[in-house]
Amino acid sequence: MKNEALRLGVTLFLITSIAAGILALSNNLTADKIAEVEAAASQGGDVAGELIPGGARFEEVEVETIDKILSENDKFTDAVKILDSSGNLLGYGIRTFATTKGYGGDMELFVGITTDSQIAGLKALLLQETPGLGTNVENDSFKGQFIGKSADMIFSVIKTAPEAESDISAVAEATISSLSFTSAINNAVLIYDTYFNEESTGGLIEEPGDEDIETTVVPGSIKLESAEEDLIAQITSENSEFVDLKKAYNESDELIGYAIRTWSTKKGFYDHIEVYVGLNLEGEVVGLKVMTISETPGLGTSVENADFQEQFFGMDSSMEIKPVGSASAEDEISTVTGATVSSVSFTSAVNNALNIYKDYLQ
Repeated sequence: MKNEALRLGVTLFLITSIAAGILALSNNLTADKIAEVEAAASQGGDVAGELIPGGARFEEVEVETIDKILSENDKFTDAVKILDSSGNLLGYGIRTFATTKGYGGDMELFVGITTDSQIAGLKALLLQETPGLGTNVENDSFKGQFIGKSADMIFSVIKTAPEAESDISAVAEATISSLSFTSAINNAVLIYDTYFNEESTGGLIEEPGDEDIETTVVPGSIKLESAEEDLIAQITSENSEFVDLKKAYNESDELIGYAIRTWSTKKGFYDHIEVYVGLNLEGEVVGLKVMTISETPGLGTSVENADFQEQFFGMDSSMEIKPVGSASAEDEISTVTGATVSSVSFTSAVNNALNIYKDYLQ
């Protein structure tokens, strides 16, 4: 009996010791990675040269400027001046999170922009995408599209070959990762243009395609305001497809509904679809706007047509909307002919918005 107890004690001791060793190793590896990232983000030398060729060291930006940006841009992390070996200012390194999440979570980039408004270098500080797929945004074939371009435009991700200077071709099968990476660069461009570009005309907009979003998504509203930060943080941590939540107000400054921005929970024919879903205070769908879509033009993109989207109007958070070939029940919508997969993907985005309303706003 004593031998059995001894063996049990030794076994437990060994298991505990091994587990503790693994945990310590894991913690050390994590700590090393964090230290590496922080060093890359805060020191000059090679990193300065990566961001702007010829860069030799960093110099701090005035505290007042940093504090102002932090108070006005919630994705901004830090900014530094980049100097050459003689102390001449070459440009700025702007550190920022992406404004839209990647497939695996947040992204953070260090973006180098020269004094003559050229994007000169990029360095990923936080990247949690699928290895060999989403992580391909780090490949020169993708991020090289930004290098040398003027920091006076907002970039758009497309699935085809670029036609405009601002077009960026997405990584194949990694549109969400491409969009997130690009949104971080767009935020860095906005920060540069607003706070560091002495020749700025102030003509940049925060996001293409958001014109008249208030009346499109929530009819009768004249402004959208971001929901409480704590609420957005909670939803973000619990719903991986959620992007943003805004409150809609009318001319009398009365709350009349919500605009919920979300990715589809089901993949379309090519990729996920991002949709703004407008809901009134009763949780009924009152408006829809596609923000990101990579479906076949004229087929899958027909989910943007009014005759398809209007089927959702009036449906509410008590329903789980079902896409079927021919709708016959109040909780069903008819799919687009020849584009069932796209229709199912779009519907899953609307259902996710309804679930968010039910779980957090009802």
